[in-house]
Amino acid sequence: MSEFVKTTLAKEVEQNIKYTFDQAKINQRVVDSTEVKEQLDKSFHRVTEGLYKNSGINLRFSGSTCVSVLIVGNKVFCANVGDSRATLARKKEIAGSPGQTKLVGIPLNRDHKADEPDEQ
Repeated sequence: MSEFVKTTLAKEVEQNIKYTFDQAKINQRVVDSTEVKEQLDKSFHRVTEGLYKNSGINLRFSGSTCVSVLIVGNKVFCANVGDSRATLARKKEIAGSPGQTKLVGIPLNRDHKADEPDEQ
């Protein structure tokens, strides 16, 4: 299942995002963040649909998690299914130690858990 999702989702996201930006270019407008989010959502749903219709995988006893990060210009979009995590590492100067840095983790998402109110 994870191999199907990996190969199919990447293609789906690429096609949908490319289409959105191509249409914006034709219409001489800027792509809105909402459009990118909608295309990511659409991609995840299409892959899920493909799992049921085209994968040939017995989904009754299969499962997968997924986290995807898309960087468009200076914006970072993160989408996930299941309890997967994405963290961005950023260099930060250590206070009181000029020239010395450390890596600081910045969470990009939160786990999807069945007991969360917005997951029920």
